[in-house]
Amino acid sequence: MQRTMVLVQIAEECAHDITVLLAPLQSEDELFMSQNTLEAIMARLRMLSFTLGQLGRPWTDVVREIDWAAWQQLHVALSSSSEPDHDMLWFAVSSLVPATTTLLRRGRHRHPGLFMLS
Repeated sequence: MQRTMVLVQIAEECAHDITVLLAPLQSEDELFMSQNTLEAIMARLRMLSFTLGQLGRPWTDVVREIDWAAWQQLHVALSSSSEPDHDMLWFAVSSLVPATTTLLRRGRHRHPGLFMLS
């Protein structure tokens, strides 16, 4: 349980970092023109997708609204490609990360016992 909680905390921190890195950007184009920001976001997306992939039951059952398949696909894509697919990355940072953050927060509220370090 403690290992799982640490994984959830890492995932939440990565998602928060991505949100902070995106905040000053005005558009999708700006993200892809800023090599340093893009690299920082990709590093956090790699960590986030890997970390979420390490979560097993009961997490995938409790927070089943998370698009676990999309995270797996993102992980594979980020692990195997040196040139990121812009549409995939934009979808991840503009939709997948915020939705996952919201669903983890909702899961924390509904099942607080799963979110406590023991």
